Amino acid sequence: MSASPANVWRLVDDSDARITYSPQSTATSADQGNLNLDQRNGVVFNNTVHVTRDNGTMFSFQFNGTSLASVYGNLESLSDPTQVIQIDLTCILDGKPSTSTALIGASSWNNFQFCSIDGQNEALSPGEHVLSLNITLFGDALVYMDYFVYEALSPDSALDGDILQITDRPQASASGGSRSSTQNPYDGYLSWSVGWERGVNDTNTALTTTPGSAVTINFNGTALQLYGQLTSQTPRSATYQLDGGNLEQVFQSSNTLPPGISLTGTAPYTHQLLLNLPSIPSGTHTLVLTHNGTTESMPLMIEYFLVTSLTQEEQTGISSSTPNPTPSPASHSSSSSSQRGKMIGGIVGGLVAPLVLGLMVFLWSRRRQRRRAARDQRMKELEPAPFNARTFGSESFVVVGANRRKNIGGLTMNSRGQSSEQGPELEREEARPDAQNVLPASEPLIHADSGWRMGSRNDPVSNRSNGTARSEVPPNYTET
Repeated sequence: MSASPANVWRLVDDSDARITYSPQSTATSADQGNLNLDQRNGVVFNNTVHVTRDNGTMFSFQFNGTSLASVYGNLESLSDPTQVIQIDLTCILDGKPSTSTALIGASSWNNFQFCSIDGQNEALSPGEHVLSLNITLFGDALVYMDYFVYEALSPDSALDGDILQITDRPQASASGGSRSSTQNPYDGYLSWSVGWERGVNDTNTALTTTPGSAVTINFNGTALQLYGQLTSQTPRSATYQLDGGNLEQVFQSSNTLPPGISLTGTAPYTHQLLLNLPSIPSGTHTLVLTHNGTTESMPLMIEYFLVTSLTQEEQTGISSSTPNPTPSPASHSSSSSSQRGKMIGGIVGGLVAPLVLGLMVFLWSRRRQRRRAARDQRMKELEPAPFNARTFGSESFVVVGANRRKNIGGLTMNSRGQSSEQGPELEREEARPDAQNVLPASEPLIHADSGWRMGSRNDPVSNRSNGTARSEVPPNYTET
């Protein structure tokens, strides 16, 4: 397939709040005006219209785009059905008028083009424009304004849930083909295979009778409708495929018309809804439409696609969740990804290693502090209580036998180093004159404290001159 520049218009419904209407215009529905009884030219868009029967300016609308615009609606005569009423419909763009004349009788139809402005003929530059519609009635009639279209500066500029009308006429040739333009900002929307040509009576329609001929549309939106033409010939067969999914059958002609209305005559029914996809996930999509009929059956005739664009909120969500594409070749992209992975790995490793090492040092230091504290606590528990004696000298020690005891400073020491308090009066054992400085050799010397003592000549323990050495034992000593 080959791409071709499409005509992409912004479609503005009559109910759009940006439109300024004259006091004589009132909003109504197609049902109240019975505008959809005859559907040879399609139905009212969105089932809403604004109506007036007065002369003068009906509405005005300000937009930013090129100088291309067209207004569509419905005309209805209220006079004698045998009389023809003339209505002048003038589109005014930035003060420059473009007038068309309509002659209507008793019948009316939808999707009628009131007037159109061609920017090339009017020599208006792109930018801010004001479009208005002026009406001049030469009889009693109603003018229903349904919608209008204009061309924006670019197809995707300032989209916020706007409706895009996308159409194109492929180059007519025996072998099909398509036109192209490298400078057209609308390139890439539509691609046509061989077998398509322009309509004979309507050059705004692309048709094909070649089985297998297809058209591809690329769009970014949440809904899509396909409008085309139908004839009384054998219903065509066509399929569509959205985003590479399953093949689905396009609506048959009998399903596009209300009950009781059949295709009669040779004139085609225009602006008919052939395919309706009202709810599509937000994002970029590709739809392929393929003609599967025969050369004798009704041709597949396409007028335009309507696409509901993304809102600003939806566009922001897609932009934030979609990574930016890299324009470099695949090999360079792979190499860059590998280098980035190594750099990230090195950075992460450089950060994690010091953290792990610091954690290990912290845990080891805390464990060491706990062990030291526990050891100090045990040492405190094992440290003996200090001895406080009331008198010092030769009575700083006690010599006892198996059943003897000595009172020292109010403490009574027994043979196992145990003490007992004696009260305010101190019991003292009378010292015998013959034993004042002599200790029996058979009895050990039991100290009341654990301190080491330097001996003296008068010390009965350390004095070895008399040949009587005595053994010394610490407190709480028990001989077994």
